[in-house]
Amino acid sequence: MKKSLNTAFLGLLALGALLAAPAAVRAQTFYVSSGSQTIDKVDSTGAVSLFATLPADSVPYGLAFDGSGNLYAADSNTDQISKITSGGVVSLFATLPGGSQPVGLAFDGSGNLYAADSLTDQISKITPGGVVSLFASLPGGSFPCGLAFDGSGNLYVADVGTSQISKITSGGDVSTFVPSFKSLGSSRSSLTAPRFSNPSTSMGRVCLALGAASYRLSSHSP
Repeated sequence: MKKSLNTAFLGLLALGALLAAPAAVRAQTFYVSSGSQTIDKVDSTGAVSLFATLPADSVPYGLAFDGSGNLYAADSNTDQISKITSGGVVSLFATLPGGSQPVGLAFDGSGNLYAADSLTDQISKITPGGVVSLFASLPGGSFPCGLAFDGSGNLYVADVGTSQISKITSGGDVSTFVPSFKSLGSSRSSLTAPRFSNPSTSMGRVCLALGAASYRLSSHSP
């Protein structure tokens, strides 16, 4: 059964894709997944235009750019990853195991793409050639969402189900980086808002979503 995805995370994931994009892309456009087959482009003047249309039944959520400016979209409905050139040409990049429901995407320094498989509580690794393998498994009920790498090659995962941030080494070892925000209550020595749940990530800085608002946990920025 598919899990419902909060639209607040959609915006944070799109922001993460933009921040990770090559400088030339950042300077010109924003790319936004509508959650209904299309990817929109917003230029520096705020004008919105259609950038690409994915296959029927697609529900794009996570976005990520590679070093060449190609955009990748995680399709949470078909369990596929689409590749979109700078000219808007769409092709199938990889197919994940059925029932994965990929949401967040992130590239490592070697050009491998990682997908947060929200329904299976796993992280998939996809080579530049489109070969899919299991990178790491998170505890049951994690519902991994946002992904971000630090400069040392560690992957950070926003676990929406547990309200935790997990850290995964390049070897696939999983540990808790930030414990449940729900348990922090109003004790927030280094936090910028008193209560948090449903974390998401963006460019190595941990962002937290509470309804439509987002916050940064600056003390844990790699």
